[in-house]
Amino acid sequence: MIAFAHAKVCLTAFVGSHVAGVSRDLLTEHFLTLSDEGRFQRFLRRMDTEAIDAHVEHLLADAHALIIASQSNRIRGLAELYISLQEPSAEVGLSVLERHQGQGIGTSMTTMLIRIAEHARCTALSAVTLMENSAARALLKNLGFRQRGSGEECHATLLMQHSDDSRVPN
Repeated sequence: MIAFAHAKVCLTAFVGSHVAGVSRDLLTEHFLTLSDEGRFQRFLRRMDTEAIDAHVEHLLADAHALIIASQSNRIRGLAELYISLQEPSAEVGLSVLERHQGQGIGTSMTTMLIRIAEHARCTALSAVTLMENSAARALLKNLGFRQRGSGEECHATLLMQHSDDSRVPN
């Protein structure tokens, strides 16, 4: 676990086996606190309580890294990283409570995930958002993601470049 202070929140990174130790109830509460539109923007579909419970189980079992932005013991934002070891590439999932958006929290969390993906030697990092989600698209563009649209969805990819001196020791 690694913690960093951001202007108004504490960013905590859980990597590898530490993800499984995160409170299931806190994660579920975060996703349920999102508005219906916020959940739709995060998951690209409507999510009821049962679907959120299933996602939290998947997150705790399969996420390689989890960044939590918290304030007063409440989650304000959450960033998930799923690494496919076959490629190796990774996918990012991001949600910030509406009233906390526009404060740089999403950018800070995504930047942390980029660093984790670099250390994991990922060749590409991807994210999918709605074309209408201009804030998420701008965040990804500002971090170097290239975007292409297909219907209602925008697919964004960041190609990772590694120098010999950035290798993670075995």
